[in-house]
Amino acid sequence: MLGLFTNDSVIPASSPTQTALYDIRPVGATLTKEVETRDVRGVVDGTPQSQILDTVTTQVTYGFSVEIESIDSGTLALMFGETWGASASYTGKKLKRVTVPSASPYEITDTELADLTAADIQVMLAANSSTGGLIRPLQVVTGGAPANTNEVQLDEANTKLVFHSTHAGASIKYGHKEAYTVESLGVVASPIALDDLKFFGVIATTRDEEIIVEVDLSPSGGWELPVGDESSITLEYKAIAKGSNRSAVRLYRQAA
Repeated sequence: MLGLFTNDSVIPASSPTQTALYDIRPVGATLTKEVETRDVRGVVDGTPQSQILDTVTTQVTYGFSVEIESIDSGTLALMFGETWGASASYTGKKLKRVTVPSASPYEITDTELADLTAADIQVMLAANSSTGGLIRPLQVVTGGAPANTNEVQLDEANTKLVFHSTHAGASIKYGHKEAYTVESLGVVASPIALDDLKFFGVIATTRDEEIIVEVDLSPSGGWELPVGDESSITLEYKAIAKGSNRSAVRLYRQAA
């Protein structure tokens, strides 16, 4: 078993009285230990110089990292250190591609154009031989039929785009305003922080025994997320000593 657990209040309408499993699918995890020491020196009888008599450990730092290739919304929440929160409606662009009819009327009907203004929509004539291989934007007008080849009419009352006759059969790209109900990271004023984490997993298995590791974690370090076909990310944490635990890292095995 391998997993991250949280004591943060990630369960809706519930106080953090139980530990919740935070679902991730890591491909590997690494636990490290760094030790800082101080030399204790003294002069030994019969020698003229001081020597190291002992070393004293002054600081122990455990680090923990987890590598994830299955990037999903849960992984992104861990990266941001907060849960997804409900946001006000987000206004974005909905992109579409259509073809102007080759015969009159040169119109495209789209019910989502209702109540839009010229500022809410962008229309482009797709690249072809007539445009010299370039995408050409068209001016959106609302006062009447397009007067020239550079215009397209938005007839919001009848939910239509009306094109100039020279655009018959042309490929068109257009985008219009669209309101979405969304959840967000980095927007909500008072998000639920993911800062009370624990790792629990098996670090060694043999025929005779199974070793369990338990680590309390605090986020540490940044991250780098490549965007492409082979995206992966490594999240870094510091292991911390909490409560009555003597160490930030605890190992368990079944008693004989």
